[in-house]
Amino acid sequence: FHRLAYLAPIIYAAYVYGVGASFVLSLFTAMVFMPHAAEEILAGKWDHALFEIGSTAGIGGLMGWLVATLVSRENGLRQSLALLSREQQRLAILNEVGQVLNDSLGLQELLDRTLETVCGRLGYDASTVRLLDRNSGELVVTAHRGYSATFLAEEICIKTQGNPTLQAV
Repeated sequence: FHRLAYLAPIIYAAYVYGVGASFVLSLFTAMVFMPHAAEEILAGKWDHALFEIGSTAGIGGLMGWLVATLVSRENGLRQSLALLSREQQRLAILNEVGQVLNDSLGLQELLDRTLETVCGRLGYDASTVRLLDRNSGELVVTAHRGYSATFLAEEICIKTQGNPTLQAV
């Protein structure tokens, strides 16, 4: 039983600190067995002493490696699950926007409903859609959500003239 008790800290070290810690504790365990093994060696029981040291250190190292590997895989799976959850949320948003786009709506209602969907799903308080006014060459607010009428009245139109980035729009 006492040999099994040596495995508990090795497995715990592997679980918390990784495979390196389990190997260090496995070597430490082998050294703890050295005094007992030295007595057996002096008594002429070499094979029993070496087997005891080797099996305890070997099984401890193997168990530590297995536990550390399982913990690593579990963490990888948790990260993958979190990534899948974020991707699922993005796809759900795209699906909702696609449903809005499939409805035969006027442009203003389409933009308003799209903003409502995107802001609601992403948790945004406010957002705007700007479209290019071909006559003035400015990006003007065409749809908005969450802005006051006062703010929108003071809203400055963005001029595209002289701005190569915005001219590409």
